[in-house]
Amino acid sequence: MGRKVVEPEDFTYIVLTREGVDESYRYYDHFDSFVEAKKVAEEVTSPAKVVRGRRATVLRFLRRRG
Repeated sequence: MGRKVVEPEDFTYIVLTREGVDESYRYYDHFDSFVEAKKVAEEVTSPAKVVRGRRATVLRFLRRRG
């Protein structure tokens, strides 16, 4: 039997795209739903991945980016 995973409300899903010669990942956008984030990641032309993070951490990261 598998266990049911319940997502806390304070999580958000971040789409990162791989760019440049060093192949580092850069922030693209963030979403409240994994399904939305996955759909956008598939539509982006460069390789992308979706990671889950706490909403407060993501907002702090965005403020620091300017």
